Amino acid sequence: MIKQRRVMLAAGLALVFILGTAYTIVWYRYSQDDCVDLADDPERWAYLESRWSEGGVVLVQRHATKCLNEGPDCPDGNEVLTDLGRLESRALGAGLREALGGSFEVRHSYLTRTHDTARLAFDHSTRSRALEKPCKETFNDHIREVETPAGGNLVLVTHSSCINALRGRNGRRLLGFNAGRSWNFGLSAFVERGADGHNEPIGCMRPLDWANMAGKLDPTIRESIARGIKRPPPIRF
Repeated sequence: MIKQRRVMLAAGLALVFILGTAYTIVWYRYSQDDCVDLADDPERWAYLESRWSEGGVVLVQRHATKCLNEGPDCPDGNEVLTDLGRLESRALGAGLREALGGSFEVRHSYLTRTHDTARLAFDHSTRSRALEKPCKETFNDHIREVETPAGGNLVLVTHSSCINALRGRNGRRLLGFNAGRSWNFGLSAFVERGADGHNEPIGCMRPLDWANMAGKLDPTIRESIARGIKRPPPIRF
């Protein structure tokens, strides 16, 4: 009887070990952050500047902070930007123009939060059905095939589901983490097409990064963004 219990205990421990190992492998695969924080990597930022000046870069931009859909001032299914979101949008536009400049075309989805993010940031934008929510997995192919303006770049203001649909050559999420988390409002993901046709991440920026790069931005806007945003955890999932 004792021997039988020892065998069962050993088998149970082995099963726990196997399941734990499998969970760790899956967790690592889907939680790894593959998107360089451009604001903290001068070499990678210099690469973006070079590529942006050449043209052909796609900025896949998540809309800025929106209201909670259970709130009375937040229509379900078409959540609008909060005061913080409007400030983030202004910082995005000011920071991108000042830090990168150049020529770029802006597009947004049909929902108010992407329209307002685009217009507050860049003053101009056109609606694109390719950016609509819920985003299809074919969005990854759309980014691979979409034409950028001659000598310019493309800014697509869309939703986290579209960013999550982006895939690299290994089939994993291009950024390595779930863009739908609340700390990823206003996430800017710069993407280029590799020589083999696959999408490649250049790096990511966040609203406060843009605010810090916009020297002409009202300091109170920068301070309000710093107080209001949720900071991403060390491990993003």
